[in-house]
Amino acid sequence: MIEQSDYDAEGRIHGTFFGESAAVIALQLLPGRSLIDGRHDGQTHYVSAGVVTARPTQATTLAGQTFSNLPAPCTLWIDQARYAVDTPTVTLDLPVSGTYRLRVEAWPHQDWAESLTV
Repeated sequence: MIEQSDYDAEGRIHGTFFGESAAVIALQLLPGRSLIDGRHDGQTHYVSAGVVTARPTQATTLAGQTFSNLPAPCTLWIDQARYAVDTPTVTLDLPVSGTYRLRVEAWPHQDWAESLTV
């Protein structure tokens, strides 16, 4: 039994296939995807130049409502709302009291997530 992980043109690993041969696994592959030997976790790794590589962590910090060290450009999620950010520092203006789920995405960095109560 062999294991191969599939990944897209950006290097995002989507899953692992198991099969008796590489040819059988290749039949299951979606268009535009490639295979690399082994089982790999797309949350922590990606494929760069044909090599499985650890996704870097973000240096993002949050003090009050100010983000620093954002990996610009990135996408900032506040609950279900998505915002494009092109600067390393952003100050939020959250006028309604409550708890917000925050997430920063910047491929290939691992996502940064935290909750903020105002």
